[in-house]
Amino acid sequence: MIAIDDLQGHWRRDWIRGPGFEDSATHVHWLQAGTLFADLRVPDTLPDLNGMTCLADLDGPTLAAFLDCEAFAGEISLTRDHCT
Repeated sequence: MIAIDDLQGHWRRDWIRGPGFEDSATHVHWLQAGTLFADLRVPDTLPDLNGMTCLADLDGPTLAAFLDCEAFAGEISLTRDHCT
């Protein structure tokens, strides 16, 4: 049985493959803290941000590259052995 305390951590996916589908160009980060979660999808085309300390350090094309990122967040419901 799953307990809320089991739902903690940061998982990362660099690729996924299924019948007729493959994606190795999107890096996915899943953050879980109790019942709260966030999913962040970053394309591998995002420029290198090393050395940047704030958004003001980024030029226009680099800022525009963030528009290709996707994310969603929410809350998980845990009822006995069902996690929704």
